[in-house]
Amino acid sequence: CGDHDLSITEYKPARWRSSLGDPQYDKEEVRTMVEVVLGKLSIRYDDESDAYGVAICHAGTLKEADIVSRSSS
Repeated sequence: CGDHDLSITEYKPARWRSSLGDPQYDKEEVRTMVEVVLGKLSIRYDDESDAYGVAICHAGTLKEADIVSRSSS
């Protein structure tokens, strides 16, 4: 990642689950909330809904960072 100026971000499960509504969500609740946010998807595995959940969290984090940087300018 360093050669391409990319960063790595890590989120604890409670953090990214919070971005879906509740840090205590179980696997089925995560799947349901991902479908609410992104629309009906063909999710077959729990890992897929987890990955979408992390992506939703990261997108929100980037949006927050953009808002903060714009207000600082």
